[in-house]
Amino acid sequence: MNPPWGLSWRSSTTFIVGVIAIALFTDLFLYGLIVPVLPFVLKDRLGLPDGDLQKTTSILLGIYAGSTVITSPLAGIISDKTPNRQLPFFLGLFALTASQALYFSRSLAGLAAARIFQGMSAAIVWTVGFSLVYDTVGSKDLGKTMGSIFSFISTGELAAPLLGGVIYDKVGYYGTLVVAFALLGLDFILRGLLIEKKTARKYERRTFADDRDFGEAEGPTEETSLLPSDDKTPQTLITRVFPLAEVMKNPRLLAAFWLAFVGASIVTAFDATIPTVAKDYFGFSSLQAGILFAPLTVPYLLVGPVAGWWVDRKGPKQPAVIGYTLTACSLAALYFVRPGGKPQIILYSILLALNGTFSAFSGSSSFVQASTIVEDFSQRHPKFFGPKGAHGALYGCYNVAYSSGMLAGPLIAGGLRDAIGYANMNLVLSAVSIVTAVIAYFYIG
Repeated sequence: MNPPWGLSWRSSTTFIVGVIAIALFTDLFLYGLIVPVLPFVLKDRLGLPDGDLQKTTSILLGIYAGSTVITSPLAGIISDKTPNRQLPFFLGLFALTASQALYFSRSLAGLAAARIFQGMSAAIVWTVGFSLVYDTVGSKDLGKTMGSIFSFISTGELAAPLLGGVIYDKVGYYGTLVVAFALLGLDFILRGLLIEKKTARKYERRTFADDRDFGEAEGPTEETSLLPSDDKTPQTLITRVFPLAEVMKNPRLLAAFWLAFVGASIVTAFDATIPTVAKDYFGFSSLQAGILFAPLTVPYLLVGPVAGWWVDRKGPKQPAVIGYTLTACSLAALYFVRPGGKPQIILYSILLALNGTFSAFSGSSSFVQASTIVEDFSQRHPKFFGPKGAHGALYGCYNVAYSSGMLAGPLIAGGLRDAIGYANMNLVLSAVSIVTAVIAYFYIG
């Protein structure tokens, strides 16, 4: 059988990681592009009264999060069972395309269906994408790779709300959908070009020179083959259906999920509170409020690869403990931000930048920790998960934890701010970060 055109570069580590990064970027960008204009869509296109806008917008956001949480474990199991991961990866893109098409609807049911499909797409692309990253780079350079990916996709998270608001204001609702479908077209082409490493090895048995960019997935080595192996772990009905349940008894894995939940909660708490603080404290317009996200996001973009390198070299424990401890300090410092002019704006921006920086150092740790635990278990019990392993199921569960944090963050932050005020809200989040740092000290690494 003749090898496909461009086999070498289409199966190279750099290209595969780049395609996954763009797929995740597309998902985040389209989420951020649509969400800021939802209230205007509900009012202008569906004719909802002003009093129903906040409630309906919150319901639509909840539908998205619920769809993601439900679909993620299923996406992981399917990813581990299919012959290759490219098929479910494409299914995620079709779900995302369907969601964008449904945004043309002029009914609330159509918008709800769009949010369901978009949540399904997010679950699939993140779960399968993470699995593809692990298949491609292995554990050695996982932290550096994920740090680089998260840095890249953070630009989409930053630019989308600003761009969505400007396009809606200047061109209208359909203009935002044109941008969405253009990005989907690029994503479709790139996913079609991708060739997985294991597929490429069927055509040629050689090492790709460009695999040194990020590292190559590690197969059995002399070291791993000498590890003690025990395949007599008893299986229950639950572990036969969902083998990862056996590993989830490990408190270190649950700690990794907790770190992912808290990290997502803190990030989305900022998403929920920055616009209102900008308006109430500084009298900012919506565009000026959007610009305030830059100090939070840009440091993550710059620091992410360094943080990932630190995790790879020192292990996940040290970055997690230090990252969440410093995050607790920067959150506590937000207590001192008060309504005012330029000095308060500068103080708020500096503290947002510190929070963005410290979040980068704590972000990669949970992902690497979870991956390492499952890899260690697989080496001790090589037949337990079957020939394809359980990383798809793992990242499905990881995505559940992260998505749950994305859902909980705005709800917790909004409730706390209404109940005890913005300053005290940050003290509560700081206390949660301290507790998380303690958990990381005892259970991470």
